[in-house]
Amino acid sequence: MDARALWTQLAVNAEHQWLRESAKRGLMQLDAEAHIELLDSVINKFYDMNGRFPKGWQELTGGPVKMLRNLPKDPAGYIYDLGPVSGSINVARDSPCRTAIACSSAPSRSTSPTVSS
Repeated sequence: MDARALWTQLAVNAEHQWLRESAKRGLMQLDAEAHIELLDSVINKFYDMNGRFPKGWQELTGGPVKMLRNLPKDPAGYIYDLGPVSGSINVARDSPCRTAIACSSAPSRSTSPTVSS
């Protein structure tokens, strides 16, 4: 059984409320990790085009080439943090998605609903 199936089963069938809530948070963390993976490709594309990482999400949501439709938010509704020096993407410090699992990534230089096509 994979992690998503386990969390889903616990979220629905767990006897205790605290366990159901923990499972729901685990599902949000898995979703955040998937979003970050997709956003990494956008950050890498920006880096390839500009030779640097974006200074903020606004560079990706505005201007002549919109790479994202909106500011990217995690499943709890918090805007992801973007490191302008490293290009790393993290869940917001206050987000419930941040607890227990490290939902962060740094792109290697080489689709989220917010990614433009």
